[in-house]
Amino acid sequence: MASRTTAAVRPALLPPAAVAFMRRRFVEFSGGVLGIAAVLFGLALASYGAGDPSLNTATGQAAANLVGYAGAIAADLALQSVGLAAVALVIAPLAWAWRIASHHGLSRPWLRLAMLPLCLVALAAGCATLPHPDGWTLVSGLGGVAGVVIVDAMVALIAPVGGSGIHVAILGFTLATLTLAPATGLSLAEWRGLGANTWRLTMLPLRLAAGAVIRRRDCDSDVLLPTNRERQEPSLRRRRDAPVDNNERREPALKRDGP
Repeated sequence: MASRTTAAVRPALLPPAAVAFMRRRFVEFSGGVLGIAAVLFGLALASYGAGDPSLNTATGQAAANLVGYAGAIAADLALQSVGLAAVALVIAPLAWAWRIASHHGLSRPWLRLAMLPLCLVALAAGCATLPHPDGWTLVSGLGGVAGVVIVDAMVALIAPVGGSGIHVAILGFTLATLTLAPATGLSLAEWRGLGANTWRLTMLPLRLAAGAVIRRRDCDSDVLLPTNRERQEPSLRRRRDAPVDNNERREPALKRDGP
């Protein structure tokens, strides 16, 4: 019986400390991959061009998108579908990546995945009510096809009670704000820290410019100072013409006994 029990227990291939180390590195690697994918998607959205080749645009030119042909296709699909609401597809995965890589964990992932589509739909509806600028080349507007469909349906639904597009915009942006926070999984303290860091990054150029102006002013003032004045070293000797302080403390003298 003892021999069977000994044979059943197999020694571990790696020590527990090594297994824990590898598990932590794998979690950090997974969060890093997700974060890189979100950043690449954000670059694809930022460098979108209507003339880039995509699924509905055939051109003989190479894609000018920073992420290449794949980025041009992904950006075209996202912007035509939900418009500017595609930014939520960058914010939420970045928040997930940070929590995963920093070992904070992503609690209730099913809730995050369920809230993200609701946020996209609400944000697309809100953006669809905004007037698009002259440089916007997509016919679907700022909210994409989804935003146009939702706004038309909502306006037709609330028109009998005096509703209009402005009410749809308020409702859409409110729901988008309420669903974005649980979709990212960030706590209130983390949102505060994110806001503070964003404010610091925003004020950093102003601080650098102010520091450069102060240093330039100090340099100009140093140039205007006279340079023929010699530096005087401090001396412990009393000057002859200096007034004598009678109240100055004197050390008692030791008298010598005897002749």
